[in-house]
This record gives sequence, structure tokens and C-alpha cells, in this order.
Amino acid sequence: MLADLSIRTKLFLTFLGVTVPALVIIGILSYLGGKTAVEKTTLDHLTSERAGKAIQIESYFNQIEKQTRTLAGNRMVTDAMVDFDDAYLALEDVEPTYEQREAVIAHYIDEFLPRLEAHSDLEVDPGAFLQGNNGDLYLQYHYIVTNPNPTGEKQNLDDAGDGSMYSKVHSQVHPVLRGYAEEFGFHDIILISGSGQIVYTVAKEMELGTSLIDGPYQDSNLAAVFLKAQRDTMSDRVQLVDFANFAPSFGEPSSFMAAPIVDGAWLLGVLVLQVPIGEIDRVMTDNRNWRSRGLGETGETYLVGPDGRLRSNSRFFLEDPESYIGRLEAMGASEIDQQRIRSFDTSILLQEVDSQAVREALEGNTATMVSTDYRGEKVLSSFEPLDISGLDWVVVAEMDVSEAFAPIKRLARNIVLGGAILALGVFVLS
Repeated sequence: MLADLSIRTKLFLTFLGVTVPALVIIGILSYLGGKTAVEKTTLDHLTSERAGKAIQIESYFNQIEKQTRTLAGNRMVTDAMVDFDDAYLALEDVEPTYEQREAVIAHYIDEFLPRLEAHSDLEVDPGAFLQGNNGDLYLQYHYIVTNPNPTGEKQNLDDAGDGSMYSKVHSQVHPVLRGYAEEFGFHDIILISGSGQIVYTVAKEMELGTSLIDGPYQDSNLAAVFLKAQRDTMSDRVQLVDFANFAPSFGEPSSFMAAPIVDGAWLLGVLVLQVPIGEIDRVMTDNRNWRSRGLGETGETYLVGPDGRLRSNSRFFLEDPESYIGRLEAMGASEIDQQRIRSFDTSILLQEVDSQAVREALEGNTATMVSTDYRGEKVLSSFEPLDISGLDWVVVAEMDVSEAFAPIKRLARNIVLGGAILALGVFVLS
């Protein structure tokens, strides 16, 4: 049949048969080359962001470690530890009045426990909080219950005005330690006796006066970090525990760093700093300047702990909390987790991240890959484990594939359009 065609027709078909496949091959190679280049460029940028955040977070915890060690060795703190311990022991001989005891009990039942239960999915036994000794009740009555400052501002009271030796020590030391906590952004500074009694706190939350050995918070991460520091007084190590929901802060996620306070070979007590969440978020979000960092509309860096939950806030929560919570609800998140995210204004410890990238990082690997994030979206991901003593955290930098490859989609459209125009031109010239 081809033999019956004219020479002109044969030349026309041959020209098209050579040119059109060539255009198709060139278009495909251009698309694949562009896609590879965009993917490499995006992953290189994510890796740079990830590595930078890893250095910053590791440096931040190193700085807190130095602050903890230095403050624990400060002469004022050493003297304060002795004075507060002695003053607390003196309060053990002071029998609270019936009215004082009832006021403390009422504060637990009417204010503390309902607020704690509203923010926690744990069952709360009021009896565990109401078995305080004389010193416990005395401090909580004078520095919390009758403190004229509202909850969250109890630290503004310098002297309870009760004339006790404790208040005399407190009025001298508290302004200094409160100023230190405010200057460096710590939620709390806590002094614990060698026997596990919390004899002083800056924030004046409900752990004040309680025992970490047999009191209501003996199973908390504060008790865990105290025991670590108490048992390791011969080295220069500072102890650190991971974030966990802390009941005295109404279940807010809290991490603690501790160092022993010693005089020669004698353990006087333990200094604890409550690590703030805000500074970690500031580092991980660059003060929420994702776009100026080249992360576009969906790029973010975040931290994940060994339990597979966030240790820094999700960008999508910070930018649009209600949309974020709505998506969690659609994905089957529990009502209590949704409520806690709203109450604490954080996704830390509440958002689970069960992605291949996180699993690889928790196994100690550093790499890049295409993965599925905690929203169920395909993302380009770069990850690595962090080098922080006491914490098994990983850092992840990600961007949605749809956003990263948006230029490739435009390139594909241009290739198809250009190829069609060229094919038409070839057809006409043929």
C-alpha cells in the first residue's frame, strides 16, 4: 500500500515520522530532567534547614545545661538551699488551723482538680493530693491559696507576711531567682531537698511543699529527673528528662533539667529548671517566618520524640488552629486530644507522627525521601537524629510534593503546548 503513495506523500509521512517522535522524546527528557533538578534542589534546601535547626536545638540545650550547672554551683543558691530546707523543717512543727486546712482542701477540690481534669484524660484521685504534711499545707496556704495574685502570676508575691523564717528567706532569694527565670525564659526554678521535699519554686504551682518520694507527683518526670541528679552527685553531669504532661502545670507539657547542689561531698539538694516550650518553637519556626526561609506555603521543620509525638509545634496548627483541629477530627483524633490542643494552645505531645521518615530517623538514620506526613500528605522529607544527652529526638524538614513540584507541572504544560505548536509547524512545512 505504501508503494502506491506518491513521492510527496512518502516524504511527508517520513518527515512527520521522524520529527514527532523526536519532539516527544525531547519533551519527556526535559520533563524528567526538570523534575529531578527540582526534587534535588528542594531536598537540598530542606536538608540545609534541617541541619541548621539541629545545630540550633543542640546548642540551645547545651546552653541550658551550662546555666543549670552554673546556677547549682552559685553560692547564693547553695545558701538558699540550706536556708529553705531548715525553714521548711521548722514549718513541720507548725500545726495548721482548721480554717487553713479547709482552705487548702477547698482550693484543690474547687479549682485545681477540676481544671486538671478538664485538661487531662487521666483519672484523678483527690485523696492523692490531700495527704499533705504540715509544711506542705503551710506553704500552699500562704503562697498559693491566699496569694492575692491570680493563677499564673503567683510568682509575684515576695513575702506572705506571716513572719516565719521561711518568708524571711523567701523575700531575700525569690526576687533574684524570679528575675533569673524571667530573663532566660524558664517556666520555673525549683529547689528540692536531698530527701525529695520541694521546698521552693518560682512559679508557686501545686507541687510546692510536696514530696517527690511518696507524694502525689512521685511518678512525674520531675521526680525522675530529681532521682537522676540525686544519685549522681560525684560527676559534673546535668540530668535531663523528656517532655511529659505535668499535673501541677494543669497537664501542660513540661521538660526538666537538674543538677545536684553540693557542699564538698555532701548533697544539699537538687536544682531543677523547667525548660520552656516557647524557645524551642521559636527556633524551629524562625519566629513563624517560614516563607522568608524559602519553605513556601507547606514547608516546616519539627521535632519528634521516641514515642512518635511532636516535641515542637506543627506549622499548620500555629497558622490555623481550627482548620488543623478539624483535620485531626476527620482523621479520627480523640475528643480529649482535640480539647487539650485547644486548652494548652499546643500540638506538642498530642500530634502523633507515624511516618516512614520519622521511623527511619528514630532508628538512627540520616537521609532524604518522599514520605507521607502526619496529615496524610505526600511530602519531600529530610531527617536526622539529634545529639542531645538524655533525649532521643529527631528533627524533620518537609514540604508538600504538590507545592515542590508545582514548577514541574507548569513545565509539563509548556512542553505539551510547545510540542503541539512545533508539531503543527512541522505538519504545515511538510
